[in-house]
Amino acid sequence: MDPLLLGGLAFAIAMALIALRLPIGYALGGISVVATFIMYASPATGGFDMERAIRPTLSLIANNSFSFIHSYELSLVPLYILLGALAYRTGITTDIYQAMRVWLAKAPG
Repeated sequence: MDPLLLGGLAFAIAMALIALRLPIGYALGGISVVATFIMYASPATGGFDMERAIRPTLSLIANNSFSFIHSYELSLVPLYILLGALAYRTGITTDIYQAMRVWLAKAPG
């Protein structure tokens, strides 16, 4: 199948699913899996072979999912959220704000 046609169909179906109030992650994830499967199942020589598409599609999904989760940058996000929650609960954010207010009270701006 032509990649441009498949991309256009995937976009239209994704917009329809989002309009039906399906969560965006499920809509885009499902569409991407189906589109990847169709791309591997319909080779450039023609025809449609479902057995040929199963292994590369599942391998691609597994590798991309693992590399996304294994990302060092994304592993820091929960730590920064925890740091912010601890700072808020201990009241240190209010103390920092009050200190900056006193120190910078005479600064223009």
